[in-house]
Amino acid sequence: MSLSPSTFNLKVSGIPTNTDVARVMTCLFEKDVEFRHIPGSIGRKFAVVQEIGKIDACYESRHICKYVCEKFSEKGNRELYGRNPLAKKSIEEWMKMEEERFDSPSNIVTSYKGVNSILMKKMSLEELGEMMEIYENTLGKSRYLAGDEFTLADLFHLPSVHNLVNITHTAPLFASPNLSRWWNDISSRHSWKKLLQIRQEYLKRN
Repeated sequence: MSLSPSTFNLKVSGIPTNTDVARVMTCLFEKDVEFRHIPGSIGRKFAVVQEIGKIDACYESRHICKYVCEKFSEKGNRELYGRNPLAKKSIEEWMKMEEERFDSPSNIVTSYKGVNSILMKKMSLEELGEMMEIYENTLGKSRYLAGDEFTLADLFHLPSVHNLVNITHTAPLFASPNLSRWWNDISSRHSWKKLLQIRQEYLKRN
């Protein structure tokens, strides 16, 4: 059965400080889709999107965001996942970059505490530094990563970059002119501010 937005019941389960949950909630805010947030963890990949009567999508935040954009293509920010094949191709390329080359080193730098943590963090910081040169160059040619519209390519970076800019020794990664302008832009979006407000309220209670 195809459900219209008016009959759709969305639930997101997980703590809002987690990058996966933050990514999904920010996407839902951008798409102006109502949902119910249920604080609590069910593992690393625990953002859950639920239709009436069944669990839909999957436990991977990036897939959920794409699913939401396709399901609610005419709601909220219609540019979030591109409105034509060319735009979508560019967005997909940057989403792949974020997932395969940015996500892992950023997580290591901000939270890794395992074996050889000092060396691992040093190597990851160097890797991020090299990547930020690519980002800086790209953002010198367009307002956002995949063009002149805010898309999932930018949104997917929000949780991790937020963590990085709030650490003294990694904040300089985003100090170059174009990266700084980009971060100030995307972190000022209403959707992200709503997420941060929910985070703050959650931390006060826990």
